[in-house]
Amino acid sequence: MTSLAWCTGAAQRADRHIRPFAPPDVAAYNALLESLSPADVRLRFHSASIPSPAQVREMLFGPAALGGVLAESSAGELLGIAHAARERSERRGEFGILVAAPYRRKGLGGALTDALLWHIAAHGTTEVVAYTAWENNAAAALLRSRGFVGKHDGGGTMRWVLAIPGSRAS
Repeated sequence: MTSLAWCTGAAQRADRHIRPFAPPDVAAYNALLESLSPADVRLRFHSASIPSPAQVREMLFGPAALGGVLAESSAGELLGIAHAARERSERRGEFGILVAAPYRRKGLGGALTDALLWHIAAHGTTEVVAYTAWENNAAAALLRSRGFVGKHDGGGTMRWVLAIPGSRAS
């Protein structure tokens, strides 16, 4: 298992830590999804509904999955997750992030983003793409701060792209 400690130092605190996402974490992720407000669901998934448990498993562990990282409290509560899957090529990944409402705007999303970008770059991904609702200003600020470049993709969606320099083939 790859160590994430070096790239998440600011997020590693006594009350929380970041680690790779594993199959036993699926139930906690499904519970986090169920806790979302309708507005959160729309901003995150561009839909009125959350992914089904089968879709979650496919995103995280299916043949296109590139892996994921999660943040959890010292008590084991899931605070947020970031994951990626291949998009149209072996070298491009689509990135997704979700932070539980009480933990937003506290640096956790940035720490999860950094950890996931490091992880997927180490596995050969050279470009990452994220899609957000055009009005999702918090996601836009986070993605811009990490170097993503956004443009309207139609239908109220923004497409954000980041080339990952220095990534290597796995």
